[in-house]
Amino acid sequence: MSKNPRLTDWYRSIHEVAAVAHMHQVDKGGEPYVRYLGRVVDRLLCRWPDATKSQVQVALLHDIIEDGQIGGTKLASVADDHVMVTVHLVTNPKTMSYLDYIKTIADSGNLDAIRVKLADNEDNSNPSPAHPQHVEMFERKYRPAKALLEQSLRKLETGDE
Repeated sequence: MSKNPRLTDWYRSIHEVAAVAHMHQVDKGGEPYVRYLGRVVDRLLCRWPDATKSQVQVALLHDIIEDGQIGGTKLASVADDHVMVTVHLVTNPKTMSYLDYIKTIADSGNLDAIRVKLADNEDNSNPSPAHPQHVEMFERKYRPAKALLEQSLRKLETGDE
């Protein structure tokens, strides 16, 4: 992405929807949840400066179905069909194990979902200063997930099957 997405109208619109949807939530460090979503965007853009508008939008909206308080009509007013499909893909259905859920994303071939989930997992795998005892749990949960997603990403980038 050539310019800072935060300076665009579409970013501000999506950010506002995310902020309203997560208004009364806090992240694992006790900060407003929307700051966590911003960190995921930052991680996405840091690792992939070529991140697309859709990827940034999905990063801001990736938890909106699972944790947000907003109707589909409002979401559809700011997000196109591809973004909506990808947000649904990265939404944890809670009906399968975490690793099976990650495998579904990895097997999807959806570059946007894989990149956003990697950025999300990178942020999630950093235990908050308030919970340093969770380091081992984060390692157990996120290391195998990262390996699956990275493998899938390499296949997409190289065209290998």
